[in-house]
Amino acid sequence: MSGKGGGKHERINAQFSSMPATECIGAGRLEGWFATPAYIAEGRGWGHVQSYCFEGDLFFHLQRSPWLRGVNFQKKDEVTFEVVEVNGRCEAVKLLLPKQVQELEEKKQGGEGTDPNMPAPKDCVGQRVQGYVKSHYLLVAKQNWGFVSSDIFSGQVFWHTTENPDMVNVEFDRDDVVEFDVCLDEQRGSQVRAKNMKFLQKNDKPIVHPPMLSERKRMKKEQWLKNWSATPPPDWDCTFCGWNNFGRNKTCNNRNAPNCPGTRPPREEWPSVQNVPASLIAEDDVQAQKALTQQTFGAQAWGTNDPIPPSWQQGVQMLGAAAAAAAAAAQTQEAPEPSRMLPFGRVPPDGNVQATMALCLGAFNDLVSNQTPPAEGTSIFEKVNGLIGEVNMVLSEDRNAKHSFAMQLAKQPWFAANGLEVRYQPGKNLIAVSQSAQQWHDMSRKRKMDE
Repeated sequence: MSGKGGGKHERINAQFSSMPATECIGAGRLEGWFATPAYIAEGRGWGHVQSYCFEGDLFFHLQRSPWLRGVNFQKKDEVTFEVVEVNGRCEAVKLLLPKQVQELEEKKQGGEGTDPNMPAPKDCVGQRVQGYVKSHYLLVAKQNWGFVSSDIFSGQVFWHTTENPDMVNVEFDRDDVVEFDVCLDEQRGSQVRAKNMKFLQKNDKPIVHPPMLSERKRMKKEQWLKNWSATPPPDWDCTFCGWNNFGRNKTCNNRNAPNCPGTRPPREEWPSVQNVPASLIAEDDVQAQKALTQQTFGAQAWGTNDPIPPSWQQGVQMLGAAAAAAAAAAQTQEAPEPSRMLPFGRVPPDGNVQATMALCLGAFNDLVSNQTPPAEGTSIFEKVNGLIGEVNMVLSEDRNAKHSFAMQLAKQPWFAANGLEVRYQPGKNLIAVSQSAQQWHDMSRKRKMDE
């Protein structure tokens, strides 16, 4: 099955293929090849391998294959690995190139020569030579020993941190250059060991780069970057039929002329509308002008030049409802009611949230305990609702404070006695009062009995 562009094939997960990799768990080391080059695997930390032992691509992570760090492998390069189950899925671990497998075999021989055409380590006893460490410093710090090789002899030589104190606090990597003395350990069966090792320099490893792009691909990429736009495609008018199309339409969507050959303008013709001052926005840009109008109205309603919180619309609506109730009461009473029920003048200037919540709760208790009958056209519920609307304004965007205040307010017996409940709506960041579920249930049951 072809994928994007018709040139890529769909990846087959080796765990769920017709010949799954799950059958290879515990089968030892398998031979295969890389399906991901080194420059991609190094960039994202993982890749895939393939093998004749299973069908599809098998996942591997460099964290569980430390020997691949800094190795410039390519697609189709040979590799050996083991298959294990990690968190419920198959993975290839302990990936080794054929050269690395050979190095491991040399370590097992413990100082014996591996190439008959070169001197063995025992032939160099008493000499100080240069070589390359074959163990990472983290591994040596954990086990206190490692191996070292040299161009002077074949094979690898064992070394211990107690005999090489200058290497204890050095953060060396594999194949870094060192110098050491080749010695015999008479106490351990005349084994060859490296002593008095000193770090010389880092080994310059080849930097893994992606392959060079062809001239055609390079020009295509440059053209794509040149035509790139930071904004979505704008609405466009068809040059053939004049139909106004949405920006997402790549071809003309005129229902009256379904065969219209019009296409969307190329990227280089899209207008740049990012970071444009409001004074330069055209009058015919309806959406932009509407957004500016809403922003101006919001700033006027909020009464400040500070950033407008997202929930200002709900607060304006609640204040409008409270203002309408106050206006109706003013028409029926000679003495005007106070414009605010919440003692904003007593809000602590230092912005203490706990003190503010205590004042809000005290204002509610004063409101419901007031025995004065409400004015005509108003109700205690409207006053409570207006008070909660002002509390939403005072607590602004403090979600924790609103949630805590809603929980304290819900414990007041007045709400249960009137069949109401207080809830905090996290999606709108508002405290709201509504009829309780029990009240709705009783009304529904009464309605059914009447029917």
